[in-house]
Amino acid sequence: MKKFIWVIVAVVVIVGVGWWYEAHAPAKNDKVVPPTENAANTTGTELGAGDFPAEGVLAKEISLSAKNYSYDTKEIRVKKGETVKLIFFVTEGFHDVVIDEFGVRTKRLNAGQNETVTFTPDKAGTFAYYCSVGSHRAMGMEGKIVVE
Repeated sequence: MKKFIWVIVAVVVIVGVGWWYEAHAPAKNDKVVPPTENAANTTGTELGAGDFPAEGVLAKEISLSAKNYSYDTKEIRVKKGETVKLIFFVTEGFHDVVIDEFGVRTKRLNAGQNETVTFTPDKAGTFAYYCSVGSHRAMGMEGKIVVE
């Protein structure tokens, strides 16, 4: 009889965990699909009210996707003093983007997540952007941002 009670308890626990997971898991249709445009051919777009910079100021929009152990763009070109709106997408794995020279650091994101950061490069040159997760950078997960 005690064995039967333990079986019932185990079934109730398994069903309860399954129900909880279904109630809290993201919907299967909630995928984030990155835009198809490449950073090399993006143009400035106007940001809306409440965004940085002030309304009416143009910013260069850059889309950057990450998958296991690479970014979809190896080189980004911007102008010194130009406001840059970096839209970062993760399509596979767990990654971030860091640009030390400009204090840029996104959150570490899982596949299907995205984050937008805005910054203004204040010096010209070629600088690295990279993933700071584990040994991802050493495995080749980096690119360069050229500020003209």
